[in-house]
Amino acid sequence: MVECQEKLEKEKAACVERAKNKVAQVHRVAEEQRALIEANHGKEIVKAEEVAAKCRAFGGRPTRRFPFFS
Repeated sequence: MVECQEKLEKEKAACVERAKNKVAQVHRVAEEQRALIEANHGKEIVKAEEVAAKCRAFGGRPTRRFPFFS
């Protein structure tokens, strides 16, 4: 009976450890994706600032050849 309880406790501890590892992995992946999104957002901001600078420099909107493809 005692051996059975010890075995169950070991299995429970192993299961808890696996669950913690999965949670940590999910958090790691989420953090990586968050960093990628922030980097892309930064690139978009820089691009928008460049377009705004062009608009201010020339006094109008930049034109596109096919505006419906944007």
